[in-house]
Amino acid sequence: MASEDIRLQIDFFSHTKTIRLRRKYGAVLALIRLWCWAARHRPSGDLGGLEDRELERIAEARPGTVAALVEVGFLAGIQGKRLIHDWADWQPWVVGAPARTAAARAAAAARWANRADADRNADRNAESMRNACGPQCAVDAPTPNPPESEVQGLEIDRKSEVLLRVSARNTRPPRSSGGNGNRPTRYSQGFLQAWERYPHYGARSVKRQSWLVWCRRGLEPLTDQVLHWIEVCESSADWQKGGGEFVRAMQVWLKQPDFREDPEVA
Repeated sequence: MASEDIRLQIDFFSHTKTIRLRRKYGAVLALIRLWCWAARHRPSGDLGGLEDRELERIAEARPGTVAALVEVGFLAGIQGKRLIHDWADWQPWVVGAPARTAAARAAAAARWANRADADRNADRNAESMRNACGPQCAVDAPTPNPPESEVQGLEIDRKSEVLLRVSARNTRPPRSSGGNGNRPTRYSQGFLQAWERYPHYGARSVKRQSWLVWCRRGLEPLTDQVLHWIEVCESSADWQKGGGEFVRAMQVWLKQPDFREDPEVA
């Protein structure tokens, strides 16, 4: 697959040769057109077999442009055997495009060949495996099989174990309601005091989530400090604004302050 783009140095327009080409001949755009055409049709950078007038028609340039490109140093060689100067150094991806395409086609052909061989050999492989089953089955097992009486005893024991499990499951007492069908949460005394003291606005605070934050931060020994923080914050302008509209949910508020320090609120 031919390349879809070319590489252009960011200082191309400030290069000495580019400035000379623009000021003396005004052919910079013609050069870029010629590069783009070569990337698709002559990725090696060899323009051999094309006369100068043909190259000028491709570049949509006036007569004498190819000679100007040769003079400045963007093209090399004589007429009919022109080469783009240092094309492989500046456009390595373009130069390598044919090789990449050939490698991809060869890999695809190899995959299809392997698939075709697998289809052709499927019947032969199946027949060889079937023939190998007979001798394998005739060989004794590495350990002797248990007597039939032991097998029956094992089956009876397994059935009895399953019945015992089912019976125990059916006689298990029903779970207490609360949470997500689990046992009711047992809150600590300190948390309950803070929960009752905290000004819950609307339904923002969630008791179980607040309790989880309380436990993660280890706030039970700091119950007095937490209650003191709540008391101080209640008198702040933020908590009194709008009748408590701006009071955060308790599970959020518990994450913020360091309760070991004195509260500083406006």
